[in-house]
Amino acid sequence: MGTCEVWYFDITGFCLTPYIPYAWQPIGSVIEIPASTHRRRLNVFGFLNRHNELYPYVIEGKVDTATIVECFEQFSRQVKKTGFSDT
Repeated sequence: MGTCEVWYFDITGFCLTPYIPYAWQPIGSVIEIPASTHRRRLNVFGFLNRHNELYPYVIEGKVDTATIVECFEQFSRQVKKTGFSDT
């Protein structure tokens, strides 16, 4: 039976503008979250395998399908490939 390498992919984003309008707080108290008027967003993608090999990508601003496809293309050119055999 052949083997294959398993890679996990995930994406997250960070910005200084809070977008969750609530928080856990005691009844009667108010929590204020200062917000920035600057809407710069940092997006972080990553491919990780079970050997903790990481291929990260950091993109500032909007992410669309073409951006994700390009990351997968770059990743596929960098990762070590081995053949697969059913024998």
